[in-house]
Amino acid sequence: MEQLLANWERQIEWKQRAHTDASRWITLKNSWVGYPAAALSAIVGTSIFASFLTGSIVPWVQIGTIVLSLSAAVLSAIQTQTRTGFLQIADQHRLAAAEYGNLRREIERLRTMPDVDDAEKRQAVDAVQERFDKLDIESPRIPKWTTKRWRAGRPPSGIQ
Repeated sequence: MEQLLANWERQIEWKQRAHTDASRWITLKNSWVGYPAAALSAIVGTSIFASFLTGSIVPWVQIGTIVLSLSAAVLSAIQTQTRTGFLQIADQHRLAAAEYGNLRREIERLRTMPDVDDAEKRQAVDAVQERFDKLDIESPRIPKWTTKRWRAGRPPSGIQ
């Protein structure tokens, strides 16, 4: 039974870290659209302001301003549509990581319990297994790239 708990503890620790990493990655992905949209909007605003100051608008500046303006509008629309979805998925991974952390601490406590009879320990192990199974079903899928890197023993960059 001790070996089973040790195996579960390692699996749960891995899943906790993988969900934490997935949450961070998805949150970062959300900013990949937001920052360029803000930058392009600033460039367009500056270009238009500069063209008014010079008085003469060069055709390539007009075309560039139109392209940047349309790009900023498209990126802003994409961010508006995906922001909620990205952040919702990130929150699901963050919650799963917290639940796995709670379960891992429960196993640590169970493993260090002083002289508990076998029947009581078996009952506690059954309860842990039930929670573990339920958590695996309810948690969002861990992205493949995270799974491959953690299983290879190489956590993704920026994760300790």
